[in-house]
Amino acid sequence: MRAENFVLQGYFDRIGFKRAPKADITTVAQIMRCQLFTVPFENLDV
Repeated sequence: MRAENFVLQGYFDRIGFKRAPKADITTVAQIMRCQLFTVPFENLDV
């Protein structure tokens, strides 16, 4: 996937991820937790 307008640090700032990113499962879990509590999700059944 390539997105020319995606800024990783901007995403981390938006979700409140303040640690240094590493390529490990602990970091992925922390990023997912930050996103879970920051980015709203609504599942609407119309």
